[in-house]
Formats: sequence, C-alpha cells, structure tokens
Amino acid sequence: MNDLLSVIIPVYNREYCLQKCVESALSQKEVNTEIILVDDGSTDNSAAICDEYASKYENVKAVHKENEGISSARNTGLDVATGDYIFFLDSDDTMTEGALKSLLDSIKTHDVDYVIGNAIREREDGTVAEKELIPPQYLNSVVDYKTVLNLSCDSKYHFLFVVLWAKLFKKELWKELRFPPVPIGEDEYVLPDLLKDNTKVYISDFTVYRQTLSKTSLIRAGAFSSRKFYEPITKLRVARELTERGIYDIAVKKLTISAGEIVAITKRIVNRSDMPTIKSIYKDASDIGKVLLKYMDVKKKHKYLAFKFGYPFFYRLQMFKKK
Repeated sequence: MNDLLSVIIPVYNREYCLQKCVESALSQKEVNTEIILVDDGSTDNSAAICDEYASKYENVKAVHKENEGISSARNTGLDVATGDYIFFLDSDDTMTEGALKSLLDSIKTHDVDYVIGNAIREREDGTVAEKELIPPQYLNSVVDYKTVLNLSCDSKYHFLFVVLWAKLFKKELWKELRFPPVPIGEDEYVLPDLLKDNTKVYISDFTVYRQTLSKTSLIRAGAFSSRKFYEPITKLRVARELTERGIYDIAVKKLTISAGEIVAITKRIVNRSDMPTIKSIYKDASDIGKVLLKYMDVKKKHKYLAFKFGYPFFYRLQMFKKK
C-alpha cells in the first residue's frame, strides 16, 4: 500500500455539507491517501472545519487562501499534492465506499493514464436524478483519447467525460498542467491537454462518485450571469486546439455546440451592456468556422452558415428588445 493518492477538495462556504464530503474520503479502505482541503476564502465556518480535520488526522492538510475561485483552489491543491495519483472531489459531493481502491486497481491493472468511474447525480433531498452516465458499450474497456473527446460531445453522455471528478489520474499528467483563471468551464478547458495522442483511459462500471445537484452550484445558481459566457468560450478554445492538432471532426462538434450556446445565452442576457461581449464570442466562432468549413458534412455546413449569416440579425433584434 505504498501508492499515495492525493484527494483535492476545494472548499468555499460549504459548512452544511463539508463533513459528509470529507468523511467519505477518510473512510476509503485499502488505500493510502492525503486529503487536501483548500479553503478558498470561505466566510462561513468552513475554514474552521478544515482546520479541525487537519488537527485530528495526519493525512489531512488544510490550506487557506483568498477567494479566487475553483480553478485557483484546485491549482493550489495540485501545487501541494505529493501523491502518485490525483483525485478531484467537490466539497458538496461524496465518494462511494471502495471508490479509490477500485480506481487504483483499474489504473494499475490496465496500465492507463487515468480511469473514469461511474457516477450518480442526486438532488439535495437524496433522490436520484441520473445514474446512466456512460454508454454501456464502453464500460470496462480501455479507450483512446479520441473516444473520450468524442464522448465529451455526446448530447446524452457528455457530462461525465468533461468533468474531472470521478476520475483517478496519474500525477505526471498534472506535472505542468494547471487550470485557467475562469469561473466555470475549467474542466473542459484542460481536456485537450489531458487527452494527448498517446493517452489511454479505462472506463469502469464501478460507481465511485455521488454528485449533489446543489442549488448554489456555479452552474445552476440563480438567473443569468456573465459567467455563462465562459461556456462557449471554453468550447471554442478546445475547437481551436483540436484544429491545430488536425482533429477536425471533433473540433467541428465543439464549434457546433458553442454556436448553440451563443444563441441561447444571447436570449438570456438581461443587461444591454453585456451584448457586445457575446457578439465578440460570435465573431470568434465565425472565424474558427471559416477554417473548419471544408471539414464539415453538408448538414453541419448548412447549420454553420445559418449561424454565421443569421446571427447578426438575431443579435440586432435582441439589442432592440433590450432598449
């Protein structure tokens, strides 16, 4: 049991659920863990809870920093991690019993760069919202980087293949890689950097993670926020990088998804002053589309051209409505 697994838990104002999260990490059996609690400038009792666990357990570290968001908190955790493997756990979620042992066995048995475990998405009252997050034909199999990238575009199954929790990574994948300073979408932003041409991934049927669909989540909280701009921005960044690598088919898929998000966000914008930002994102999508046009099939070409030439009229209509 010499392998050390670093469990990185960013914490911000989660006093109501933090104990349950940390206890799920502490209860992992037959593995050697260091649990890194990164308090990202909490204003509730979370910082004190982190310190209490660190004083009680030798394998728990509490790190305190000013509030800069989840990307910065995860980067801080990566900077202090000393393990051979990395596991990301959000502070309002939990690991299942035996999760880390199952993931570690899989990563060593199949000699892969990281393992994707299955997950369950639960509502705050504990009822199951979703549990079939992986296509059955890929369960218990080794796949290449392109398969994972393709699944990250799948309208039904993309979620688990984009997020970085429910996975065990070899530490060397994160030797130089860090998250960008964005409020949301940081998982997808680093996906191309994780999935290089020689990356191998094992997809397990073992349910390792329970995600709580918290109303205070950055993704689900409240009405429109300028944070939403980062959803298409991130996908366009991925499309651009994949284009540079010659992975045109998946780049086209990311562009198509981002175009849909641009239209959806434009409808939701409340303040007229935010409109020029989304127009700038549209221009970026349009520019990437020019490069990818020759790699699109007829259906996707029609969709892209409708977006490229139709969006300016749609934008002006939205501007008029927001006067």
